[in-house]
Amino acid sequence: AALESLESIEITGTCENPEMRPKITDADLAVLAKMPNLRRLRLSGTDITGSGFGVEDGFRSLRILHLDRCPVTDDSVRAVLAMEGVLELELGMTSITDATLNLLGRGTKLRTLGVIETGVTEERVGEVRKHLNSLELRWMKIPDHPRQTN
Repeated sequence: AALESLESIEITGTCENPEMRPKITDADLAVLAKMPNLRRLRLSGTDITGSGFGVEDGFRSLRILHLDRCPVTDDSVRAVLAMEGVLELELGMTSITDATLNLLGRGTKLRTLGVIETGVTEERVGEVRKHLNSLELRWMKIPDHPRQTN
């Protein structure tokens, strides 16, 4: 009963060390889908592809979803984009491309979409911004440079 009252869950891993990645996959989403009050879900750096969000009648209260640094693709993201309640979606450092932005229709309820360090092009971002002016689209391409570590 205590799990059903959760409104926010954060499970994150590190991309530098695959052994440190949380062992959570799309198959595990069925458990989370049953949480009626879940509004914010952060699964950054996990093995979630996004295809598991196609659970019928699940995630009705979900408004904020972060899947950055996950193996999300243009195909697997379709189930995520079909969730009508999600208002903020973070897909930074995934394998998505302009094809994902092409899936966004004028009727999208998304208010914020993060596509930093993906295969999305600056040209496509500009086009989307013209047609979906209610969408805050966060995009940036960082030039190739060695990662700094502390």
